[in-house]
Amino acid sequence: MVEHFGWYQSRLRTANNELVVLPNSMLAKEQVVNLSRRTSKKIQATFRVRYDDLPKVHPLLEELSAAAAEVRENMPGKIPQVCARA
Repeated sequence: MVEHFGWYQSRLRTANNELVVLPNSMLAKEQVVNLSRRTSKKIQATFRVRYDDLPKVHPLLEELSAAAAEVRENMPGKIPQVCARA
């Protein structure tokens, strides 16, 4: 999100709430993407799993992938992804 656009530099706020200060000369050289016009959305969630429940994780990921695939028709050209990491 653009917090300030000045004569020499601009202040941007990232999705992680980090402040980034960039010289406008750098912005003029790069492609700028307007994220407020996104056609898709990233959903990030953290789940804690007990060791006893580890066998249930793979079926859960398959269900989430199937649910994301159903939404795919509403997002032409986009491939939904469900990822897990330890």
